[in-house]
Amino acid sequence: MAKTNRGCKNTLTSASRIGAAGIGNSHEGSSTTPKGVYHLSFAFGKAASARTSGMAYRQINRKSYWIEDPHDRQYNTWQNRNWANNKNEHLIDYTKAAPHNQYQLAIVMDNHGQHNGSGFFIHVKNQWATAGCVSINYNDVRTLLSRLGTKAYVVDVQNRAQLQNY
Repeated sequence: MAKTNRGCKNTLTSASRIGAAGIGNSHEGSSTTPKGVYHLSFAFGKAASARTSGMAYRQINRKSYWIEDPHDRQYNTWQNRNWANNKNEHLIDYTKAAPHNQYQLAIVMDNHGQHNGSGFFIHVKNQWATAGCVSINYNDVRTLLSRLGTKAYVVDVQNRAQLQNY
């Protein structure tokens, strides 16, 4: 949706999957998509580049990890490391052929300081519920990303009426 001076205008409709536990109050490991408003801070994926309207993009490599270990001082951030323990996501592992291609293209839902879990993204959909992310088909992620600039946000709510709270 795009915000206008008359309210919101729908600009893209896509079938999605969310966390296995739905949308609500989340925490590390809850498989819940966190309810609220989140800045879409940057995109990442398998390709060397992606078309955006100003949003930053990072290419995944063999050293790319999303740190999800709450005891790591770099918790809930992208890091390039030679190694990270199994509590963290080795991003390249999610760029393989379907159904393991979630991070072929993804957008970070920035929830720093929210204390509601880590590693929330809008990413490529497969046949399963997510661990708390929002997933849509690859072409819709590409279309969405091509329209996003630096001031993009996602609103995760349980129903349309809750949009009025944001």
